[in-house]
Amino acid sequence: MFFTISLTTLVWLTQSLKLLDVVINQGQSARTFIELSLFVMPSLLGIIMPVAFLCAIIYAINRLHTDSEVVVMWSAGLSRWSVAAPVLTLAMIVTVLVYSINLYLMPAGMRAMKDRVFEIRSDLVAFMLREGQFANHVEGLTVYVREVNSVGEVRGLLVYDDRDKDDPVTYMAETGKIIYADNGPRLLMLNGNIQSETGEENRLAFLSFDRHTLDLNQFDQEMAPHVRETSERYLGELLYPNANADWDRRYWDRLIAEGHNRLASPLYALAFAGLALTALIGGDFSRRGYSKRIGVAVVAAVIVRLSGVGIQSAATSAPALNVVQYLLPIGTLVIALVLLEKPQWLRNATWPMPARLKIE
Repeated sequence: MFFTISLTTLVWLTQSLKLLDVVINQGQSARTFIELSLFVMPSLLGIIMPVAFLCAIIYAINRLHTDSEVVVMWSAGLSRWSVAAPVLTLAMIVTVLVYSINLYLMPAGMRAMKDRVFEIRSDLVAFMLREGQFANHVEGLTVYVREVNSVGEVRGLLVYDDRDKDDPVTYMAETGKIIYADNGPRLLMLNGNIQSETGEENRLAFLSFDRHTLDLNQFDQEMAPHVRETSERYLGELLYPNANADWDRRYWDRLIAEGHNRLASPLYALAFAGLALTALIGGDFSRRGYSKRIGVAVVAAVIVRLSGVGIQSAATSAPALNVVQYLLPIGTLVIALVLLEKPQWLRNATWPMPARLKIE
């Protein structure tokens, strides 16, 4: 838990900048930022937990070596498997947790986050009408309001509409409000005037009105609903894309590769456990420490995980490689356990020590 919290916090700090940009630009509160951060958290945990588990195994077993507790266990007649069993049991628990994250919590959280961001960006009142600020979020349309009340009504409204370059118009109104009609959103202005230039001499034309509406369809089109991306989809939507959807047909192999990755990535917790156990208890006891073995285990874990990322990427153009996404972590685990059972290569290679220490 310590390594999971530490690594998650570190990664979250780098990812939170995107959320912070949305919150600041849309004029949202700190509560919204926390809400969005919680929605993103499962997607980070699914990647971080196997890595954090590797760090935890290395730390714990190396500490047991440092305190000579592993020597005592071996001297008491315990086998390597007796020491490895609790670690492998915990690895299976971590694997199940990552499966629950990958198959449900992550897509549910990403959906909630994207929907919330879409809702924030679609809130015309919060997006366009900000007290004491000139807002220019739609090209050619600048809006200024003096005051916005709790129900979205504004006072002291000024709008400069330059969307038609040949006929720019300035609107001023005492009060206003955004309304939603069947043909799109409108800005309703009450008790104001319209100022524009007319004639060859660009003389100012001044027209008063009691009630006037301004078309905001351009903004509504820019905020059209988004397509569900791979991170927002559940397993069934990834492995069985919708053949009637254009986006699904275009990224068919990519969706399937992501679906297999959701099923294969939790297995890396078992693979990392095997690598750490082989490095720290697969060989013989060493009084000089285990820094070299730890280094080998970490490098091997990095190579295996990066290879998995590369295979997933390659599977988007060669679907036959999807089976390799499973074979890589499973094969790593099997090889590590074989070496743990018969660590002759470690004895002959670098660290010659007695196979079993006995206390007379």
